[in-house]
Formats: sequence, C-alpha cells, structure tokens
Amino acid sequence: MLGTSLRGETETSTDAQLAKCRAQIDEADEQLVQWLNRRAAIVVEVGKIKKRAKLPVTAPARERQVLARIAEKGKAGPLSPEALQRIYATIIQEMKGLEKNLPG
Repeated sequence: MLGTSLRGETETSTDAQLAKCRAQIDEADEQLVQWLNRRAAIVVEVGKIKKRAKLPVTAPARERQVLARIAEKGKAGPLSPEALQRIYATIIQEMKGLEKNLPG
C-alpha cells in the first residue's frame, strides 16, 4: 500500500509539473504567434514600399544578414544557432510568400 500511495503522489506531482510547463509553452506559443503576425504586418508594409519602387521581393543580402544576426543572438540559448537559422529560413520563406501575394 505504501508503494502505491507514493507512486500515486509521484504521478500527481509529475502531472502537475508537466501541466505547469505545458501552460508555459502554450503562453510562449501565443506570444510567438503575436510576434510572427507583428513581423508579417511589417513585411506587408515593406512589400508595399518595394512594389511602389518596383523592387524585387527577394533580397538575398538582407536574408543572409538576418540569418547571421539570428545565429549570433542564438549562441546563448538551448537551441543551436543552426537550429535557429533553419527556423528563421522557414519564417523568411513564408514572409516572402506573403509579400509576393500582395495585391497590386
């Protein structure tokens, strides 16, 4: 009986810890979505400016600059700079798609 009680308490404690961590992840995800949408709104403005100036959507030098900056900023985190660059490469690709599909 003692073992069952302790195991039940451990499972409950583990469940509570996991629930707390998952709630924090959910909150971080909400913030990420807000920041991505904020970034997208800025990209829309950039796209309008480029369209008026007849500039191309793709700016390879700017993309390299962003990826290099992200790698540098990411050195201190648990995600490797390379992982962050892969994530940002996907973000950039999606933002370019948004920019390409602007009306006008």
